[in-house]
Amino acid sequence: MLDIHLDVQPRGLMVYWGQSYHYLFHPLWLRENSMDAEYRDENIGARIPQATDHPLDIAIDSAQIDSNGNVNLMFSDGHSCDFPVKMLRDRAEQHRPDDLIGAKVFWGRGFDDYPTYELTDLQNDESRVLSALGTLAKYGFVHVQGLAIDAHALKSLCDCVGPMRETNWGTLADVRNIPNPYDLTMTARSLAPHADNPYRLPAPGYIFMQCLRNNADGGESIMVDGFGVADALRKSAPEAFDALTTIAPNFRHAEDSAILEDSGPLIELNEAGDVQRVRFSNRTEQVPPLSPTTLDRYYRGRKQFADLIFSDEHTLTTKLQPGDAFIWDNYRIFHGRTAFDITTGDRHMRHCYLDRDTVSSRQKCLMRDLG
Repeated sequence: MLDIHLDVQPRGLMVYWGQSYHYLFHPLWLRENSMDAEYRDENIGARIPQATDHPLDIAIDSAQIDSNGNVNLMFSDGHSCDFPVKMLRDRAEQHRPDDLIGAKVFWGRGFDDYPTYELTDLQNDESRVLSALGTLAKYGFVHVQGLAIDAHALKSLCDCVGPMRETNWGTLADVRNIPNPYDLTMTARSLAPHADNPYRLPAPGYIFMQCLRNNADGGESIMVDGFGVADALRKSAPEAFDALTTIAPNFRHAEDSAILEDSGPLIELNEAGDVQRVRFSNRTEQVPPLSPTTLDRYYRGRKQFADLIFSDEHTLTTKLQPGDAFIWDNYRIFHGRTAFDITTGDRHMRHCYLDRDTVSSRQKCLMRDLG
């Protein structure tokens, strides 16, 4: 039997879980979260009355725990309802929903034993899809093998998770050296580690990248754990970390058919102070003319951040083979490539984007359905 104690106080209901944990619940929060059938649609579960109709001074008249482990409440407006103790504990400990569920593990250069998945397994076994999404939450990327060497194979991988996102470039896009390139990605030049499209609102959540050909000298893929780098910066240079969480540059991309602009800090934190997104894009960053004092802080912080991003310590390098694919969390992983020699062969990648809610929903539905 759990050691649960209740204490009705003027400011709300204090729930004690033994001596180790307690939490004070606001009376109005409890009242508007009532699951009583009178206040919820019986099929959907959505609240029907306006929450703002409840009096702001509503109070709890009584509280007790029944034999089923539910907290029974009576309110000053005459309403009564029950809350499972576990539900209250869960809501107290987690105020915001997860994006992807799973503890994050930071990694660097020596990380070479990450899991690899076969496309046919993902297509035929939803438990493998759930495992892959757990790996994505943990490390920020997933390695997949066994894709066919054709233009439709990447969509087969996406179909295991959800629909592709369409941009002004369409859905699927090729990355290879071409005459008269319109972007540095369409050259044989090296590409420094970066996040894709920070100028979009919202930015693409996940990148799906497939290798069709990669027989030129060079052309290795580069990956950097942006969360791990941000954590290292927080520890080694807290002033730089603070600057990059509070000073936001702009990002911009313009072409004949599109002008795309957004802004945001290079290191974005959530309410708990944890890193929830990183940005870095030398090609598209546009720093506004802020005060010299502010820019001094920003430029120093950016330089220290970049030094870590470009360091061997934090860089994982691998050469994709035809039929290989990576899924990258575009809010966490910086990716790039080494230069390649077009006189020795060709490098042809194909990529697309999926939105964050698509991937998050797929994982949560699988967790629910597979138990």
